Amino acid sequence: MNREWKRSFYYKLLEGFPFQPTPGQKLALQGLTIYCGDGKPNTIFLLKGFAGTGKTTLIKSLVKTLPQFNRSAVLMAPTGRAAKVMGNYSAKQAFTIHKYIYQLQTDRLGRMVFRLRPNKARDCLFVVDEASMINDQLGEYNNSLLSDLMQFVAQGKNCQLLLVGDTAQLPPIHSDQSPALDVNHLLRHYSFEASEIELTEVMRQEENSVLLLNATRLREIQSQLPYPQPVFQLGPDVIRLQNGNEVEDALNEAVSQVGREQMAIITRSNKKANLYNQQLRMRVLWQEDEISVGDFIMVVKNNYTALPDNHQAAFVANGDILELLEIYEYIELYDRRFARVKLRFSDLEAEPFETLIFLEVLNYEGASLSWEEQKAFAAVVAEDYADLPTKAERMLALKENPYLNALQVKFAYALTCHKAQGGQWQRVFVDHPWRPADGPLDLDFLRWLYTAFTRASERIYLLGFPDEYFD
Repeated sequence: MNREWKRSFYYKLLEGFPFQPTPGQKLALQGLTIYCGDGKPNTIFLLKGFAGTGKTTLIKSLVKTLPQFNRSAVLMAPTGRAAKVMGNYSAKQAFTIHKYIYQLQTDRLGRMVFRLRPNKARDCLFVVDEASMINDQLGEYNNSLLSDLMQFVAQGKNCQLLLVGDTAQLPPIHSDQSPALDVNHLLRHYSFEASEIELTEVMRQEENSVLLLNATRLREIQSQLPYPQPVFQLGPDVIRLQNGNEVEDALNEAVSQVGREQMAIITRSNKKANLYNQQLRMRVLWQEDEISVGDFIMVVKNNYTALPDNHQAAFVANGDILELLEIYEYIELYDRRFARVKLRFSDLEAEPFETLIFLEVLNYEGASLSWEEQKAFAAVVAEDYADLPTKAERMLALKENPYLNALQVKFAYALTCHKAQGGQWQRVFVDHPWRPADGPLDLDFLRWLYTAFTRASERIYLLGFPDEYFD
């Protein structure tokens, strides 16, 4: 593009800012202007930035500006919750990556498999937020999510990719770094050149936030060796809770003021999350039944059969949060317990749907049923089909068995930090995990703390943190 186009584009981006941009934001705007104007194939722009540095303001201005220059934008994020947050701040619909770039098909053996959709877009900028969560490991999509995302964008006509994220957050599980935010990794493994800008200056509008002050400290000490002990400053939006009565009172207040959908308890283990979920339902929500109408539950394993044909969501993804609308019946079969229920997506505008949920997974200590347990369950179900004449018929019957395919869910009030990543709640309660008294601090723990702090949009409560964390 010519110089005049870039100049006009840059000043339109500036007009989209509600305040004077920081020097770092101006550099980012200049970099994005050059990237969008040059339109080079097989290139990516990385916009990295810590909490409070104005990434969301910049994206909102960009999304508003692009149509004025005959460009379009598609917004995506790794999870439904992250896509909802992105849609709210940008005032434009956002999608989950996997539901936008994949389509569900049946292979020759009758198995449900994912294929990459054809990308029919042209002159489009694909903007992906929370890119620190995007993994680079082979999974059920055959290729890694990162690889498929880049391949999908490259298929379009004059399409480009903007990855937005925070390197101080937790990387994907089983990874030491966030591959989607690593320029050298992208070049080495994918032959994609990447331009990058990192925002580090906290915006003036955020400077009075004690919550953000603490998050900034946690980010800063990640670059100091040896890692110093984090020391938190308390304030109206950062509160220390020192006993069970204080915790219960604060939870009651949160439920009454913002509702159960806008509060979350963050733990470091599934076992601790289960305990909090049980106690919160009994002592705060006064729910004595195993499940109740109004409960929020989180899917812990992808499910491709729970939804009716042509449903807007295509499938139910690991991490999706659902609200329980109706309970039709409880069922005991194959020595296991199920419930037939009606659910709605909490983070997606879509029709409610009826399905079976696997009740025993609600308080299961693992993330979801292990492969061994799933295999043992399938063996029990297979006895029903022993009289079918061929192996193919028996396999098809197993594939279509509704109980074997029941939705695996847990309660969504308390969750691990990896499950919470990408989401945001008005009130967040952070449970201090067990650590050896004389054990050194490590980067993973500091990232865990930083990620937990940055899940709160209004107020954070610190549960069980020892005295050394405070002045």
